[in-house]
Amino acid sequence: MTQVCRLTRAGGVVQVQDLGRKQSMHHGVTESGAADRHAFFWANRLLQQPYDTAMLEITVGDVVFDILHDVRVALTGADLNATLNGMPVDGWQSYNLRRGDTLEFGFPRVGLRAYLAFAGELDWPQSYGSRSWVEKEQLPETPVLKPGGGVSFTSIQPHALQTAVPQRFVPNYTEPLTLDILLGYQSHLFPAETIDAFFESEFEVQPASSRMGYQLAGPKVTHDIEQLYSEGIAYGAVQVPPDGNPVVLLNDRQTMGGYPKLGCISQRSGAALSQRLPGAKVRFRRRGYDELVRDWGGVLQFFQGVY
Repeated sequence: MTQVCRLTRAGGVVQVQDLGRKQSMHHGVTESGAADRHAFFWANRLLQQPYDTAMLEITVGDVVFDILHDVRVALTGADLNATLNGMPVDGWQSYNLRRGDTLEFGFPRVGLRAYLAFAGELDWPQSYGSRSWVEKEQLPETPVLKPGGGVSFTSIQPHALQTAVPQRFVPNYTEPLTLDILLGYQSHLFPAETIDAFFESEFEVQPASSRMGYQLAGPKVTHDIEQLYSEGIAYGAVQVPPDGNPVVLLNDRQTMGGYPKLGCISQRSGAALSQRLPGAKVRFRRRGYDELVRDWGGVLQFFQGVY
């Protein structure tokens, strides 16, 4: 086991994340995992390692790492004004770091969450088959990375040529966002005119949005549904509380809920939404089940076969 870096400052949030916990929600444990899977997958691809290798998710920034061992890293996701030894570094690239280097993240310039992947096998405890941290659950088997804490690896890949994501695959987190949604089995409970208005409307991301769910404000999504039985909540579920403002539930969502749901957004859309700051504008677009399955299947096929 080799300690590769030390977290020396954490004004923002630094979490170990992988692809989350599968088949754990019946225990009352949420899925968790990387909020932006597109950026997560690309970070591992840049290092030519398994697409589900755990890494660090850095939210908001104001974070500093001291590098304690030579290591190759990849940086994707939000532009948090990263610097290496005081010099600006670009995202969506890999870098060879040396012992004694200092890697620092400032505050967001574009996006909200950056991903820092290391070329190696992270030595970090698992709970329910995942290393992902969920703040509200605080599972004892998954510790918190705090200032002064180190990140260790059981194996480290050697330095290699610098790699970069082709520009056409680098997302623009400032452009208007349209979320693909598959209407669900409760959508018939909403009046037809409400659903029409929902697709014609623009919504604004609210400050209370988080990894649990993105709260949106806009024209009210009205309904007369008084009560529903609580049930399991799927990733991307668009639920409508009594105030009529939709909430898109993401990785750290509750496991059960009883508010009516229009449907679910796609994995791609959820990744893009997780990078939007308060005030961002979003719309919804109706998509079919088969096309969404083909779309996400193509993503997984692209990233799974690179190592």
